Amino acid sequence: MRAKNQALDEFESLSLLASAHVLPFIDFAQTLEKSRITGTVLLECEGVSGFIAFRDGRICCAKCGRLTGPDALEKMLSWDDSALFKLDTHLMPDAVNINQQADTTSLILDALRNIDEKQLQQKNQ
Repeated sequence: MRAKNQALDEFESLSLLASAHVLPFIDFAQTLEKSRITGTVLLECEGVSGFIAFRDGRICCAKCGRLTGPDALEKMLSWDDSALFKLDTHLMPDAVNINQQADTTSLILDALRNIDEKQLQQKNQ
């Protein structure tokens, strides 16, 4: 038990840098959810940056440019696999702008559905 707690402490103290090409952000977010990690994931794609914050594995805040909350989450989830992201377990925003009642997987699935619907509407116009 002591070794497991020490390993978890070491994991939480690390900052992780990853590429969506190697590790899709959705898979990473689900790992954070299952591990109940608290921290902020900083994302960057083609010069645009944003963040998604997790509290006990649940998404609680997102910001990308002027977009906040679910709109920012959708924007960042729509980025292709050239996106880079970094987990910082010592950084948390002051504000909460996403309802924490929903689990991370449900929030991501809702955002992906909204992205698909918006893309479909654009094609039909």
